[in-house]
Amino acid sequence: MSLSLLWPAGLLASLALLLPILLHRLPRRQSTLRRFAALRYIGQHAAPRQRPRLAEWPLLCLRLLLLAVLTLWLAAPRWLDWPGLGLHWRLIWPGVSTSSLATLPSADRSLWLVPGLPAEPRAAAITDARQSASLLRELATRLPPADRISVVVPEVLEGLDDEVLRLAREVDWVVVAAEVPNAQRQMPLLAIRGAAPGPWLAAALDAWQADARLAVRLDRGGPEQPVPAEAESLLWIGDAAAPRWAGAPGPWLQIPHGPDAAPTGQPSELFGLHWYPLAQRGARLASPLSPQATPAVLDADFPRRLHGLIFQRETGPGRAPASAAAPQADPARRDPAPLDLQELLALLAGLLFIAERWLSSGRRLARSTG
Repeated sequence: MSLSLLWPAGLLASLALLLPILLHRLPRRQSTLRRFAALRYIGQHAAPRQRPRLAEWPLLCLRLLLLAVLTLWLAAPRWLDWPGLGLHWRLIWPGVSTSSLATLPSADRSLWLVPGLPAEPRAAAITDARQSASLLRELATRLPPADRISVVVPEVLEGLDDEVLRLAREVDWVVVAAEVPNAQRQMPLLAIRGAAPGPWLAAALDAWQADARLAVRLDRGGPEQPVPAEAESLLWIGDAAAPRWAGAPGPWLQIPHGPDAAPTGQPSELFGLHWYPLAQRGARLASPLSPQATPAVLDADFPRRLHGLIFQRETGPGRAPASAAAPQADPARRDPAPLDLQELLALLAGLLFIAERWLSSGRRLARSTG
């Protein structure tokens, strides 16, 4: 830790320290004329001499200290490598559900990652996350090293940029439910084709309908039935290759009945589920939906993970699942902001000025009544 001066030229004001010393050296006594009787018989004698002394030295020291503090204030001192107070910062990504925030442990500071970094609860209505990634990088770089950061994000992040999310420190990445815009939102349409859904898939579909964040409209049909143009995704059930149909949606997912037709190679993982990429923006689960082949079906959050794999597998450049966008630590980016001492010096100067006025007034009052 060290002290740095933003404006070293401000120290030239320390020359003003000579003024109180000169003022205190000025003679304060006034000569008076006294008449005596005949003085001619009194011999010539040298005038008495007295060593000069500084008058009222406590007041002088107080004034010198006041000027020294003002001089240091002009130089704008900063405390480098300030370790911080060990605060817990909660940084909230736009789109997080306010009800989810109420279940989290308390934090010393809570800020929303939007311009201005507001802390008011009404900021939850802000959904513009275009600057959230850059603000997160800046705060992770500038906050003191001893402070801890928790980043609360929705299940799907908006506002990501082209750069990988690298931060100057390790952070707690907390994924919570997203805010539902309104109760009347248009639910996405999911087309289901192929064989009948198995019991685990049917249970997941029922769980979707019971959650306002996951609810979808279902369009069930046979293998050859065309897919509506407004469908956002397709769920193909069975081991046979999905037929080509007119008006097919963008991403689609195949749920196999057995592992025999599984593609070769290393599967990808998203939302805790393994899958293989297929042609025409398709994907195939690596194993059937059964407790023996896919133990994840027994997890309480399996319906949410399956929903994310179907609808959020393909995202735009500024949108990605929060689980896949967890930041990486890069200590080389750390550049903690120095602690500005000007406010503390200004407070100290104010207290010294009050003390100087009180002491000076007390001295004059004592002389006038003495």
